[in-house]
Amino acid sequence: MKKTLITLCTLLTATCGWAQQVWNNLASYCDNDRLSLTPTEVEFKQDETILHLRVQNQGAVNYSGMKLKDENGKMYSLKSLEPTRSYEDKCVVGDYTPVPQNGILHIALHFEPVTTPTKRLHAYTGYNYYGFRTWNIHQIEDMNLSLFNSNWRNENGDWVLGLYDTGAVYNSKVYSYAEKSDKKVVLTNGDEKLTIAIGKEKNGKRQFTINNQKMNLECFGAVLPAYPTEDNTPFSTEYTNGECVITGWVKDFPKEIPEPGEKFGVSIKVNDIVTGDVKDFNEATIDENGKFTIKVKVNGTQSVIFNENCNNVNVYEARMILQPGKKYFMLHDWNTSKCLFMGEDARLQNELQAFPCKYEWKTSVFMADKVKSFDSTMVRINDLITKYPTLSKRYREYIEQEARLRAAANLILSMETEEAMQASDKVIVINPSLPVSLCPTLPEYVETKYQYTLSSAYKKYSQTPELFFRFADEGKIQLSDSDRDILKRWQQRNEAKEKLNDCKTEEEAKAVYEEIKKIVSSDELRGLVYREDINRVYTEWAPDIRMLERTLMDSIYSDQQMRDYLRTQIILKSLTRLKSLPPSAETDIQAIKSEVFKQKISDLVNYYKELAKQNEEKVKKVIAPSSNVAGLTDGKAIVEKMVEPYKGKIVYMDVWGTWCEPCVQSIKSSPEMKEAVKDYDIVYLYFAYSSEDAAWKGYIAELGLTKPNYVHYNLPQEQQEAVIKYLKIDGFPSYFIFDKNGNMEPLDRGHIGDVEGFKKKIEELSKK
Repeated sequence: MKKTLITLCTLLTATCGWAQQVWNNLASYCDNDRLSLTPTEVEFKQDETILHLRVQNQGAVNYSGMKLKDENGKMYSLKSLEPTRSYEDKCVVGDYTPVPQNGILHIALHFEPVTTPTKRLHAYTGYNYYGFRTWNIHQIEDMNLSLFNSNWRNENGDWVLGLYDTGAVYNSKVYSYAEKSDKKVVLTNGDEKLTIAIGKEKNGKRQFTINNQKMNLECFGAVLPAYPTEDNTPFSTEYTNGECVITGWVKDFPKEIPEPGEKFGVSIKVNDIVTGDVKDFNEATIDENGKFTIKVKVNGTQSVIFNENCNNVNVYEARMILQPGKKYFMLHDWNTSKCLFMGEDARLQNELQAFPCKYEWKTSVFMADKVKSFDSTMVRINDLITKYPTLSKRYREYIEQEARLRAAANLILSMETEEAMQASDKVIVINPSLPVSLCPTLPEYVETKYQYTLSSAYKKYSQTPELFFRFADEGKIQLSDSDRDILKRWQQRNEAKEKLNDCKTEEEAKAVYEEIKKIVSSDELRGLVYREDINRVYTEWAPDIRMLERTLMDSIYSDQQMRDYLRTQIILKSLTRLKSLPPSAETDIQAIKSEVFKQKISDLVNYYKELAKQNEEKVKKVIAPSSNVAGLTDGKAIVEKMVEPYKGKIVYMDVWGTWCEPCVQSIKSSPEMKEAVKDYDIVYLYFAYSSEDAAWKGYIAELGLTKPNYVHYNLPQEQQEAVIKYLKIDGFPSYFIFDKNGNMEPLDRGHIGDVEGFKKKIEELSKK
């Protein structure tokens, strides 16, 4: 009995001791890109567990249904929450709690008590846009507590040895222990055996004898300190295509993170150096102990993102800068939430991990605030460089260039004014000694600047009622009273559009939009503007569009490298849209000096040729001949004739265009929606508007729209206009659905993201 009481008292003491514990030196990783979300403290009390969060950036967070999960897989529900600073009012669980613009919200989340000792927690909330998940919240422990929880570097500052409970790292390899003591370890890696004699520690240093070679090494924590000497090695500007091999060890990955059936893996995200499109290299070999090898193709020196994921959900990421042909070794320790690099080209990677300097964009309607945001970023960068003067030349140049590019692109994108362009030009300084392949933000900035410059140039030559009145005053065109009435109503419509800026609700905007449509119809405007006599005068007055674009290309950049880059980007974007090169592109290609950029264009041309060849027969089978609706001029009659063969089936109609990026993106996003209703008898009818034949067929092949229940129409322009008028299309893409009897109703554009709602709609129609 006495023994039982002692045991119970011991357990009670242990439980109470745990219940009063506080974690206040935390590490974690959040999967929500909109928010800078940082756990700052965890309080373990007898009646509750409190998670303190620091939330930054604009947006709302949905804490409804949030739970904690411990390392044993047990879940704990949220009981209440409250802001602890920045907000005075209490929040109600389930509310979408806003974060103040440009501010920080400190919030306390009260959960059921975690009474079982644990070393880490994971916070879960919804999977929607307003939700988030925070992995691996844990107390950071001192790496120097024991010999077998330590990292060691040499006199050059390089990490050369890691000794841990579960294994060791040396010479860019992961080893197991054959023998292990404070004086000697024997490491094995396959057939390789390595003996390390360990000297006594003195002032954080030890002498290690590794295969008879003596090394005096210094102990450091989870992050490699600044290197002791300067490194002025420049980036290589050679644009060679090459493969990098990354090997490493994901150490002590929490087994409780994956849900049942989920697969843990690693991948590398690489931006196309010209278009910015992201390619995900995820064909990695990773064993049960977390050791992996992944191969990545890069074009020149590139900044990439290393990801760890469970079923494509990121649970950790780290930035790396890769060079073609190099081999890299990395360790990610989940106990410290830190990455370390060893061996080839490791210094720059370690500096990126040890000295992150993120650019924080300040949301504001004032240009001065946006510029201040950039200025404060540059102050932080300069302070960092002053504090650590031995930071490498490559690190310093990279973080400054990336900050400038991000600020310049955001200034143009968010404001789209001449003032924003001028501010952007003051912010941006493109370093000619850096490879254009380096910064993932460069494609966005270059395209944003070009499109704004092009748009500004087009405005000078845009068709306006004032321009046509001027032509009439100069005697170049003749306007009847009816023509003048249309132009005056066009002016009234433009004035009415200004009211949209003052609308505060969607209902107000819709009301204004309806008012605008009543002032003058698009048919009236097209009839006047494209009338032969008026269009001829306008065409003679306006410059050739291709010549205008070429002039702009050369005016934006004086440096040949950037001119080549911009031309290549424009050609590749056009090629992606049209699926073939227009004859006018040959002149632009000849102006490109870089053979690497020319090869990128050639590779994409060949890709689309091969794609068309391989899918030619499949595409033919799903294209409906125009003869099906030959002779019809009424839009209603054309639509009814297209749908007629599918009576008894549900018909989903997508009105789209190859020139319309939202249209293409929506099609790319639709597989999940279609998969949800695969058991229903549905025909997918794609009606193309103003789309060139080669591009249209190319998209059908590329997007995989060749299944037996797909049908495609690309009618003569007159019939297209008749259909658009009948359906009252006011934007693209537009969607309609027909029941089994051919009755039509429009679909909201958001239905693709609402899989359950769409499935419910199909269920209802299938019963009619």
